[in-house]
Amino acid sequence: MEQLKPPGTLNLEGNLAENYKEWIQSFELYLTATGIEEKSGKVQVATFLHVAGSEAQRVYNTFDIVADDKEKIDVLKDKFKGYCEPRKNLTYIRHVFFTRNQGPHENIDSHVTDLKNKAKPCEFEHLSDGLIRDRIVCGIQNEGCRARLLREADLTLANAIDTCRAQEISSQQLKSLKSTEEHSVNAVKQVSKPRYRQNDSHKNQRSVHVERQALCKNCGRTHGERNCPAFGKECHSCNKKNHFAKYCMSKQKKKIDAIQYDYNYDSEDELFIGTVSVDSIQQGEEWKESMSLNKQSVVFKLDTGAQANIISE
Repeated sequence: MEQLKPPGTLNLEGNLAENYKEWIQSFELYLTATGIEEKSGKVQVATFLHVAGSEAQRVYNTFDIVADDKEKIDVLKDKFKGYCEPRKNLTYIRHVFFTRNQGPHENIDSHVTDLKNKAKPCEFEHLSDGLIRDRIVCGIQNEGCRARLLREADLTLANAIDTCRAQEISSQQLKSLKSTEEHSVNAVKQVSKPRYRQNDSHKNQRSVHVERQALCKNCGRTHGERNCPAFGKECHSCNKKNHFAKYCMSKQKKKIDAIQYDYNYDSEDELFIGTVSVDSIQQGEEWKESMSLNKQSVVFKLDTGAQANIISE
């Protein structure tokens, strides 16, 4: 047990009375834990001065202690107590208490415990509980909780502590719920909208953009680039190669000049909606037909409902 770490040196600056009170409590626990209190007074005095540090040893050298008392630990304790307590600065001690605010991440129980310890040397007597309550109201971090405490006409210390605890618990629960909701939203995979392109440099050209997995104009299927099954095959309609007769463009009155493929993989493929957009068309001759009306030949413009037909026969 003698391997236990001793308390730090005695701080002889600031509030000496409070410093000595805290230090001597730790020192006495150390003596008990290590068994030194069972040893001779000479050993206990030497341990006291060694642990207290060099500053305390210089103070010890100013004490007027008779030879018979130099090996008595109780005499040494009384000497240091008498040295520290007269230097108690009550104004400073109370200043420390009244400026004690709750830390950003400090819970209410830890804050109240420290306030009570700081109130003891302030000599508040019967006003202690009321002043601790007021310090809680003034120093807590949560503004909403402070407003709730201020609305209480007969607020006691116990009620103030209970209210602050309830607020802390509810805040933690709300954070937990918010975190769960965020995780749920993050599980939804986003699918980008198709993007459309327009070529302004050719006013008389219309191109069809098929977003992803477009149907090939030569075979009517979807396939990888340069993997068209119609490649090299002869069309039975126009006798030209590289397309099937079903998708022969010569059958149509107007031709679609080009199909551009735009493969945009901006997000994961949870859901796909294919779109076809028409930007421009090559203007050819209009669809007209001459008809007899009241024995007069009249040229009519045919209304097909669309400027270009992209539906295969």
